[in-house]
Amino acid sequence: FDRATETFTNFKNDPTDPRSLSYDIILDIHEDRYGTIWICTYGGGLNKYNRENNTFSHYTYDPSDPTTLNDNRPRSMYEDRLGNFWIGTWSGGLNKFDREKNQFTHFVHDPNNLESISNNFIYIIYEDNSGNFWIGTDGGLNKFDREKEVFKHYRSSEGIPNESIYGILEDDRGNLWISTNYGLNKFDPLTEIFRNYDAADGLQDNDFAPHSYFKTKTGELIFGGLYGFNIFHPDSLKDNFHIPPVVITDFQIFNESVPVGYYEKRERTILSNSITETDELELTHEEKVFSIEFAALDFHAPEKNKYAYKMEGFEENWNYTDADRRFVTYTNLDPGDYTFRVKASNNHGLWNEEGASIKIIILPPWWATTWAYLAYALLIIGTIYFFWRTQLRRIRIKHDYEMSKFEAKKMHEVDELKSRFFANISHEFRTPLTLIFGPAKDIIDMSSNSKIKENAGIIKRNATRLYGLVNQLLDLSKLEAGNMKLEASEQNIITLLKGYVLSFSSLAERKKITLKFNSIEDNLNVFVDEEKLEKIVSNLLSNAFKFTPEGGMIECTVNKLDSYAEIRVEDCGIGIAKERLDKIFDRFYQVDGSHTRESEGTGIGLSLTKELVELHKGKIEVESEYGKGTTFKILLPLGKEHLKPEQIVERDTVEKTNVVEEEIELIPEREKVKEKSEIDVIIDTQKPLLLIVEDNTDVRKYIASHLEKEYRILEASNGEEG
Repeated sequence: FDRATETFTNFKNDPTDPRSLSYDIILDIHEDRYGTIWICTYGGGLNKYNRENNTFSHYTYDPSDPTTLNDNRPRSMYEDRLGNFWIGTWSGGLNKFDREKNQFTHFVHDPNNLESISNNFIYIIYEDNSGNFWIGTDGGLNKFDREKEVFKHYRSSEGIPNESIYGILEDDRGNLWISTNYGLNKFDPLTEIFRNYDAADGLQDNDFAPHSYFKTKTGELIFGGLYGFNIFHPDSLKDNFHIPPVVITDFQIFNESVPVGYYEKRERTILSNSITETDELELTHEEKVFSIEFAALDFHAPEKNKYAYKMEGFEENWNYTDADRRFVTYTNLDPGDYTFRVKASNNHGLWNEEGASIKIIILPPWWATTWAYLAYALLIIGTIYFFWRTQLRRIRIKHDYEMSKFEAKKMHEVDELKSRFFANISHEFRTPLTLIFGPAKDIIDMSSNSKIKENAGIIKRNATRLYGLVNQLLDLSKLEAGNMKLEASEQNIITLLKGYVLSFSSLAERKKITLKFNSIEDNLNVFVDEEKLEKIVSNLLSNAFKFTPEGGMIECTVNKLDSYAEIRVEDCGIGIAKERLDKIFDRFYQVDGSHTRESEGTGIGLSLTKELVELHKGKIEVESEYGKGTTFKILLPLGKEHLKPEQIVERDTVEKTNVVEEEIELIPEREKVKEKSEIDVIIDTQKPLLLIVEDNTDVRKYIASHLEKEYRILEASNGEEG
C-alpha cells in the first residue's frame, strides 16, 4: 500500500515465474533490522522480498537437507535483541535462521525429553524487557533458555486455564498478558502465578484471535477476539483483597432441607437454630445420607469463587470445587464423631483458610451401643466358659488314651533320632571295618598258630556282623531320604526264594533245626528288586533262626492268591506277646526276653524289612502266640500296574550270588577244646580258681585266653549256669 497515492500493489504466486511469491495465503510479515521484508506463507515456505526488482527468494523444506526449513507452513517470526531470527511453524516446532549461511536449526517436541518444546504448533514468539524468551504454542507457554537451549513449560497444571497461547504482551510493570482460547491471563514471571480473566470480568468473549494484540504508546493493551476487542490499562485493574466470610447455608437429609425446630418427618428436633448458627449436629444411624450447602460472601464475581471441603474423621485431603457446585453429599458414614470443614477464595484467589465448620455426631444403632457390646461380651464369656467346661471334660476323657499313645510317640521320636545319628556315623564305620577285614583274613591264611587263628577269626566274624549292621542303617537312611530306588524286573520268585532258603541249610544243620521250603507252584513271576527281596527274606529267616530252639522247625511257603504272591515264614520259637505285636516294626525296638544276649538283635532288621516291602507296594503282617512261634506273611502285588515306568528295569543276564552265609549266620558254638578237664582245673591248687560268666562266647573265650596262664578257668554262658 502506498499511503501517498493510496494505491495497492499486488503480489501473487505465478506458477510460470519461480521468482514470484511462492504461495498466496500469507500468515505473517516482518521487517528485520536490515530493512529486509520476510513473508510467512501457508504451504510455500518462507519468502524474502527484494525491493529493487520486486522478486522473492524462497526457503522451503528439503527432506535430504537437515539445514533447511522443516515445515513449509511458517506462521510467526521474531528478531530478538541479539539479532537472531526465529520462525515458528505450523507443525515443525521452532526454527532458528542463520541469514548469512541460509541454514536453519530446529527445536522440536520430544516426548522423551522434558526440556524440549512442549508442542510443535507455534502461535507466537516474544521477548520481554528482561531478555526472557517466550514461545506460545498449542500446548502451553514455553520459556526458552537460549544459552542452554532448554524449555520450561507452563501448562494447565501450573494455573493457565487454556494451553492455546494466541498472543503475549508485557505491561509497564513486567507482567505478561496472555490471550488464549479461554480468557485472558496475567502472568508474573517472578512469582510464576497466573491470574485469569474471562467474560465475567468484562471481556468481549472468552475466545481470542491468534496474532490479534497490540500495546499503545500510553501503555494500554489491546486484544482482539471473535466479538470485537478489549482495550485496557493494566494499572486500572484493581485486585480484590477482600477475604470472604464462609457460611454453611443449608443442611439436608435424603435431599430434603431440615427445618429449624420439630421435624415431623423424623419425629424429633434436629436443628434448634439456623444451620448457619449451629456448631454441632446429632444424627441417628438411619440419617446417614445427608447434604451440606455452603457459600463465600464475596460478590465481586461470585461465580469465580472457589471452595475446598473435607470431612475430618473420614477424609484426609481437601476436595476442591467451584461456584457451580457449592454442596456435598455423604452416604453411609459409620457411627462416630466427625467435623465438616469448608474454606473459600474470592474471584482473585484470596483464600479464607479458617472457613466454617460443624461437628456431626452419628449415633450407633441400639445393637452397637456400649450396653449392647457389654451384653455381647458377657454372652461370649459365658459361651466360652461353657465350651471350656465341655472341652475340659473331653480332655479328661481323652487324657488316658493320649497318655497311652504318648510313650509310643516318644519311642518313635527316639527311633528317628537314633536313625539319624547312626546313619551319620555309619559311613565313617565302613572304611575302618574294611581295614579290619583284610588284615584279619591275612592272619588266618598266613598264621599256623591255632590261638592266633582263633583270635583273628573272632575279629573277622564280629567285623562282618558290624558291617552288616552298618549296611542296614545306611539302607534305612536311604529310605528316609527317598534316595533308595526300586529297580524291579520280572522274576520267578520260586527259584529265587528256594535259593535264599537253601543258603541257610548249613546253619540249620549246626543248630539242629529243620528247614523247609514249600510251594505248589513251579513258576510264579513277580516284578521285584532281586537285591531287596534277598534282604527281606534273609532278615526274616535270620530272625527265625535266632529265636527257634534246637530241634525246632522253620518253614518258608509260597502261594499264589488272586492278585498277590504270598510268602510265609513260620517258626516254632519263643513267639511274641500280643501286647508287643504292634511295636515289632519300630526301629531299635526289641521284643525278645531271652536270658542271654547271644542271639539278641538290634531292632533294625524288621523295620528295614517293612520299609522294603512297602517300597514294592506290598504288605507285611505278623501272627504270633507267646511260647508257640511266629508267622510273618508278605503280600507282593502281581503285574506291574502298581509300579512307575522308571521303577521297571530289564532283567540282569548274570545271576546274583546267593546270600553270603558268613554275613548272616549267627556265631556258631565252637567246640570247647581244653587241655584240661573241669575236674582237673578244680583239683589243680597251684593257681587261683576263676569263674568267668559272659553270655557272648567270643568275649568269654577272649577273656579266658588272657587269664588262663595265671588262673584256673571255669566258664559259664549265663548266671544260672554260673
